[in-house]
Amino acid sequence: MMAVLIPAVLTAREASRRLGCVNNLKQFGLALHGFHGAFERLPPSSLTQPIGGRRAETWSWQVLLLPYRDSPALIDELQINGGQPVFGGGLAPAAIAGNSRLPGHVCPSSTAPPYSDSEFGWGAETSYKAIGATHLESLGAAFPGSTPPPLYNPSGRHPDGALFPSDRGLRLAEIRDGLSNTLVATETVEPSNAVWTFGDQATLVGLPTRSLFGVCFALEDGRYVPVRCAADASQSVDDTPLMTYLDYPYTTLNRYSRDAVYGPGSRHPGIVNHLFADGNVRGLSVEIDARVYMFLITRAGTEPLGSDDY
Repeated sequence: MMAVLIPAVLTAREASRRLGCVNNLKQFGLALHGFHGAFERLPPSSLTQPIGGRRAETWSWQVLLLPYRDSPALIDELQINGGQPVFGGGLAPAAIAGNSRLPGHVCPSSTAPPYSDSEFGWGAETSYKAIGATHLESLGAAFPGSTPPPLYNPSGRHPDGALFPSDRGLRLAEIRDGLSNTLVATETVEPSNAVWTFGDQATLVGLPTRSLFGVCFALEDGRYVPVRCAADASQSVDDTPLMTYLDYPYTTLNRYSRDAVYGPGSRHPGIVNHLFADGNVRGLSVEIDARVYMFLITRAGTEPLGSDDY
């Protein structure tokens, strides 16, 4: 009898955890729309500020949303005007606030350590990240003064996600593909580079590109789509898969280091919860078609998508 009951109990427990995760993302959606109502713009995934003679990513979108969820007092303690995220200990209000673990920022199914530096309790982590762009090269073009790379769409429409590092956020009207067809945030199981206050650690992209695992881009019917390609001359195109970060083989190669799990991911079997720009949350299959996933990330690609496609 126990062999029959245990799977049922585990399934019910995971269903409850998944619902809690969905609710967390919905709260982010409500906060995003509250922010837009106040400023007529969405927050960028990361603020950029001049540090050491160059533009650098600083505070995350989750910090900017604090007045619209969690504890509004935290944003005053972080002292974001003119400052930058603090990684480390100490009794300064900014350090204490940055090391505060916020329950609504962590998926109930997460098994990741609560802190980037768990030994000292520094760098409280999050289970949720903004989707800044389809791929890293596009995300890198978000910085003021950057030249869009020619990886795809050389006409210059970079970056292509709804949230990205910038001096300003987007208006909802700029999401021309439709709010119900555009992703803004997702789950992640990244165990060490997901500090919620850091803009670059609270942002990711959806597609690995040529240097990572053989995904290229090509024109098809007037729009750019992901296609299979060899990462180098030693590989055959026929031997390389076309995948998203949802089903990425992190034991082979990854974004930060051999221990990182960079992209969208979850502990919910077979699906990863995603927040859409209209505030709805849907679980997308880890086997989603790479083209469909790219179309969901782009905000103004004019791709023909319906709800049945995903």
